[in-house]
Amino acid sequence: YIDRDIYTRVAQGESIITSPEYDSKGKFVFYIYVPTYDSYNVEIYGADYEPTITGGFRAEYDPQILTDALTSAVIGRGGNAYMIDSKGVTIASTEDYQSVKDLSNSYEDYLRTGEDEELALHERAMANGESDVYQYEWQGETLIAAYSPITEYDWSICLEINRSEFAGLVPQSIKVNIIIGFAMVVIASCVGLHVSNNISKPIGSVVFLLFPRN
Repeated sequence: YIDRDIYTRVAQGESIITSPEYDSKGKFVFYIYVPTYDSYNVEIYGADYEPTITGGFRAEYDPQILTDALTSAVIGRGGNAYMIDSKGVTIASTEDYQSVKDLSNSYEDYLRTGEDEELALHERAMANGESDVYQYEWQGETLIAAYSPITEYDWSICLEINRSEFAGLVPQSIKVNIIIGFAMVVIASCVGLHVSNNISKPIGSVVFLLFPRN
């Protein structure tokens, strides 16, 4: 079954990547939808021919690959990287993949329990497409977190680093190139170059939030 809204958007030329979910058989998956074109007609009618959409293609993936791809964006030994969608649901996490499988939502958990208010409010801001840097205490450690939206997919990415590790990091320009470069390679190998570009750009934005230029 394909949602009518997704069908319409693909028919209009849009590529769509869904958040991880459990399908009707209980399998944990996410999907990528892309339109297909009659590009072969260019060979018949020449370079001026504008291909038209003939249908769509859906590919199914294991959500684990999103978390695996984020490992290249982790900064420092105590760092973490995770993504949430526009509903606030965790869709990738290098620290706690079980939260992904549980479809964890920190803001809804806060409304229900009243716990972890600061984290919940920041993740609410993430879900709304905002960018920010903040510090918080976790298990006796001070962590610095920065987040930025992935607007193409209504997702947001957050990088966290132990404050004590800041002083020992390599220069900003080198670190940024390493993170973005590896992230693009790993993500591209998993879900394609288009998705890679759209995720790695926000990674770069988050890194610049953590390491602002002088």
